[in-house]
Amino acid sequence: FDRMQGLYSFTEFFKGHYHDGQSFSINPFCLEPNLQNLEFLQSFFLSMFDLAPSRDKEALEDMNAISSAIKSLYETLYPKAFSLLDFKETLKRTSSNQLGLSLEPYLNNPLFNALNDAF
Repeated sequence: FDRMQGLYSFTEFFKGHYHDGQSFSINPFCLEPNLQNLEFLQSFFLSMFDLAPSRDKEALEDMNAISSAIKSLYETLYPKAFSLLDFKETLKRTSSNQLGLSLEPYLNNPLFNALNDAF
């Protein structure tokens, strides 16, 4: 996200990892399946879907579908790499019918739908 690579020297000086954007990708599913990471993924996807904890029946159903999909992926595919597309295909259809549709813009972007993570 550093257009003119102005932060390259700064990053190198502090022994950081600089990505030029050419080979950068994000896959939150590369995290190990410990409690903290699974809670992060739940929170990450709740935010991505713009869902806040609620007692509303549809929201609860969506939140449970997200939690179940994350758990299912780690139980069946880990340690093999899996992606956002795998997550979408694992999500159960809910009465809101919004979860899968909300992922479409991200699925068409290799930055977000990668098997590998740049970090």
